[in-house]
Amino acid sequence: MIGYIEGVVVRASDDTIVVKIDGMGIGLDVVVPRRAQAAIGQHVQLHIHTHTGSDLVLLAGFEAVGDLKMYRHLLDVSGVGPRMAVRVLSNHPTDRIIQALDDEDPALFQAVSGIGRKLASRIILELRGKLVPGDGIRMRAGAPDGVDVAMDALRSLGFTDTEATLALRPLAGQELSVEDRISAALRDIGNRAKKT
Repeated sequence: MIGYIEGVVVRASDDTIVVKIDGMGIGLDVVVPRRAQAAIGQHVQLHIHTHTGSDLVLLAGFEAVGDLKMYRHLLDVSGVGPRMAVRVLSNHPTDRIIQALDDEDPALFQAVSGIGRKLASRIILELRGKLVPGDGIRMRAGAPDGVDVAMDALRSLGFTDTEATLALRPLAGQELSVEDRISAALRDIGNRAKKT
């Protein structure tokens, strides 16, 4: 799986660029939000999500890790495919999307081609549960690296984003090593399980 590329833009269109990888001479089609597009000849560094389907292999590239994370959350919503998720991020920055989720504002999503009111409402319903738990705490793009690593570790152990977020919430603002953060979160999850 490709996670990151760095190279020179050799071709660009509205939603796709081709990047020549330094030292390899290989061109890759990379779908990127319009704001991340670069002029031909410009050097780019992109975080990559590789999407494979029965008839599609798509590399979606993002300058910011936060945008990549939001893209992956959008893909989790039933009815949102890889190109639609790119269109959402092409039209709106991640912070604005998070604000729309907070405000339960379907108009932001409906402004994107291919998204009607029903799908916009589904995006809000499904992503609010992942990004904005009931008490308003969110795992924002740009969260400290230790929190991101702990989230990834908890996901790899089979916990949902909501479970991981709720377990990490009490640790917000504390200066802990990644290992201590994960251990404390696991204790919290264990304690919650005992109460149910």
